[in-house]
Amino acid sequence: MSVPARPVVFHLTDAEDGLRLVDVEGELRDAEVTSWSALLNGALAAGARGIAVDLRGCPQIGRICLSALLAASSTLRARGDGGVRLVTYPGSPLHHKFKRLVELPGYSSASEALLSFSDAQ
Repeated sequence: MSVPARPVVFHLTDAEDGLRLVDVEGELRDAEVTSWSALLNGALAAGARGIAVDLRGCPQIGRICLSALLAASSTLRARGDGGVRLVTYPGSPLHHKFKRLVELPGYSSASEALLSFSDAQ
């Protein structure tokens, strides 16, 4: 008998200077793409210049949700902003999955990810 996945919860925090931090708790399944995309698009529409996504509380992310994340990063970069940064546990399955994606640089803490936006300017 499998354990049911806990529902995903997003926490969006406005950091300084147009940066946003999204904390994801629970499995980000493709069925969540509508709310996930709405959160990302809302941050873009509100003028975010960079988004750090903390996935340390997320055991898995679906392909469609990953595509939405890549699209948000592309939109930010196309308008001259910082894109998306990921926060994962070093050595975790998500860390290994995303370390090949140059478009989504990875960090081990939210503060490192947010500070990297100032380093990129």
